[in-house]
Amino acid sequence: MNEEINKYFKDSKILVVGGTGFIGRNIVESLKDDAGHIYAMHLSNSEFPFDHPNVSNILHDLLLETDTKKIIRKIAPDYVFNVSGYINHSPFFKEGFDVIKNQYFTTLNLINALNEINIERYVHTGSSDEYGNLKSPQSESLRESPRTPYSASKVAISHTLEAISKSDDFPATILKLFIVYGPYQGKGRLIPDVIKALLADEEISISSGQQKRDFCYVKDVVDAIKLSAIKKNAIGKSINIGSGRSIAVIDIVKKIESKVGTGKVIYGGKEIREHENLDLFPDTTLAKKILEWQPSTDIDMGIDLTIQHYKKES
Repeated sequence: MNEEINKYFKDSKILVVGGTGFIGRNIVESLKDDAGHIYAMHLSNSEFPFDHPNVSNILHDLLLETDTKKIIRKIAPDYVFNVSGYINHSPFFKEGFDVIKNQYFTTLNLINALNEINIERYVHTGSSDEYGNLKSPQSESLRESPRTPYSASKVAISHTLEAISKSDDFPATILKLFIVYGPYQGKGRLIPDVIKALLADEEISISSGQQKRDFCYVKDVVDAIKLSAIKKNAIGKSINIGSGRSIAVIDIVKKIESKVGTGKVIYGGKEIREHENLDLFPDTTLAKKILEWQPSTDIDMGIDLTIQHYKKES
């Protein structure tokens, strides 16, 4: 599918915001040999910039409104994939309002700058956290129920983009991602943390693992992101991206244990968060209908590929 999708970007300039992060790096790796040119935007403290003739690294903070407009005018991208933002679940009165400010105003500054040029599509990644603890399967038609500043900011951005698409014909699509895993994922996420610990023959503590979540391999998610940029009827839409099925955390971790064969997992070493929804997965009807997309990588294959990646790194 990758080659078939990439032909649409052959002569295009693509801006990937958060380009050296987990999903951003996978987007760049997917398109770097096929797109016209890629601009990977990241903060100055980002690690591992790209060294490729078709990729330009841009160190920039989107909170700087005037500089953002200058950069956008200079590079004049055709497509923009905004996969930036860090997950921070601080309470509202402990850094929470800074989280909202950073998430929301960086996006406003970016789309305000993009409005001064002609772009084909702006794709923004939202989060399943926007739904809070609503009963699964979680559908785009539900009224969101955010529980943290991070998820509240994501909801605000999604609604703003939907409104601007309707009122000003701004070509935006919002993808609400459920749990994504795979190569280049950072610390503090279940699958890479378990894999790295076990490869190093170390112990790692997790909860009892009874929570059930929807896990989707990053390469499949990248395909969905690219498809959302070329499907005309995706403009102005919020679309769930996931497998549509949940699997227990304990089952995921036991698969990793059996495949790696070293280290030790301590089950019940951490508490399940209070009021945590124990079964979260999306309704993926819109993704199938509008994007003509569904993931092609099953959980066993995805874990195998992820283990292979981290073996090369270790």
